Amino acid sequence: MSTLDKRLARGDVIIMDGGVSTEIQKHGVAPDSHMWSGAAHRDHPDIARLVHEDYIRAGAQVITANTFGTARHVLESAGIGGEFEAINRLAVKIAGEARDNAAQGDVWIARSISSMPPLTESQATARGPNIEAN
Repeated sequence: MSTLDKRLARGDVIIMDGGVSTEIQKHGVAPDSHMWSGAAHRDHPDIARLVHEDYIRAGAQVITANTFGTARHVLESAGIGGEFEAINRLAVKIAGEARDNAAQGDVWIARSISSMPPLTESQATARGPNIEAN
């Protein structure tokens, strides 16, 4: 069992980071009209890394890679669906670099991929190819 699993099993409090996308935006990266900050780390890796490092230095034991807006259907709406795997792998890599740079103890990396529709499609929902809307 991993250290995180043991800590969770004991009921330990685990401190997570906060809004990665919001912090990236606060550092001057404008949100994309389709995917908010979904691929911001591709064009601004230093800012994404800095946000993670700031959370770690503030005490976060779990940091969330910048993957909230990186679902394939969201990336496709921005014309970069073919980069789904590369964009997600890069987000995790940058989070790992931040951990290596700033962590004094155990820090785990989480991913969070939303099923939100692209920002330009307020009525859209994420659907698999064989799922019909009601």
